[in-house]
Amino acid sequence: MEDPELIRVLVAVGRKVQSALRRHLPPELTLTQAWIMGLLAEHGSLSLSDVATHLDISLSAASVAVDQLIHMGWAEKARSPADRRLVFITLTNAGQTVIADAQQRRRDIMGTLFAHMDPKDVQTLHESLVKVEAALTRSFGSTGHEGTREPRGEQVGP
Repeated sequence: MEDPELIRVLVAVGRKVQSALRRHLPPELTLTQAWIMGLLAEHGSLSLSDVATHLDISLSAASVAVDQLIHMGWAEKARSPADRRLVFITLTNAGQTVIADAQQRRRDIMGTLFAHMDPKDVQTLHESLVKVEAALTRSFGSTGHEGTREPRGEQVGP
């Protein structure tokens, strides 16, 4: 069943949410960088490969974004003491502050949005979007290509 109006609304909502989130980030921070910082805040440290896998982005895109975060002083790389070949990315104290502020602004934005909706409607929306995400992942894989990867259901990011 194809419903052009439903597709239009889904795309419009996605763009508006991203736009609202982007406006409330420091101007030098991209959404990808904010998602990476959210992952690092949640997990403590991750390898570059883990970052790319969690966000379904290429290793090179993850590398560029992480290098920019390091340049801004918000992340750092450290070798594993157990295996010096392994390099992990962590947030600096400044990075922890930046992402904590961004996450609070995200909660405020979403709180404002959902304050105008009935709590039952918010729950129904959540349940429906989880199903849409799972169906997309089953049909196209996590990276948008055909595949059968299972959804991870993680809640991270700005």
